[in-house]
Amino acid sequence: MAEYTPDWAEQICGIPAASIRKVADEYLAHACVGETIKIEGVELPFRPVAVMLGKTVNSGWGGYEVCWARTLLAVLVGALEVPGGTLGTAVKLNRPADNRLKSAKPMRDGFMEYPFNETSREEWQSQPSIRNAFNTLVPLAGKSPWSQALGPAHLPWIFQKKQPENWPKQTKPDIWFCYRTNPAIS
Repeated sequence: MAEYTPDWAEQICGIPAASIRKVADEYLAHACVGETIKIEGVELPFRPVAVMLGKTVNSGWGGYEVCWARTLLAVLVGALEVPGGTLGTAVKLNRPADNRLKSAKPMRDGFMEYPFNETSREEWQSQPSIRNAFNTLVPLAGKSPWSQALGPAHLPWIFQKKQPENWPKQTKPDIWFCYRTNPAIS
């Protein structure tokens, strides 16, 4: 990591190295590494620092890297999933639906259990079961109750004039409300 200095980063992102150092120093100064807080009688790490991402930063090119860097910063100072720090997604990957923390379950190998859609030649679902075809086209979306929202929901409208023969009949909406959402995927 020694070669990835603020001077190196300045050449990549155009932010002055002095500004990068200043923000990094402030992040570390406010992280309260080693401090704890008692909540309902339980002593927990206290790390009042977080990087908040917005729609434009994490939805475009390099979005994965931005989310990864944000998470790595939290891990380095112990500010991931602790009071004051960065909380993970509110998405509930598995049941139960009442608590996102309960939905993360370890498998025997220690990795998180995840209901992937089958992608083997024998088990892949080649015919979509619903209009957005999430289980056919986006196997990583999984088989949870929330998977449909993660699939390519814009596909139902692509085939208005001529739809694939094996897909359910397309219908036009009588009325369509778009409020605080991206109409291409919602």
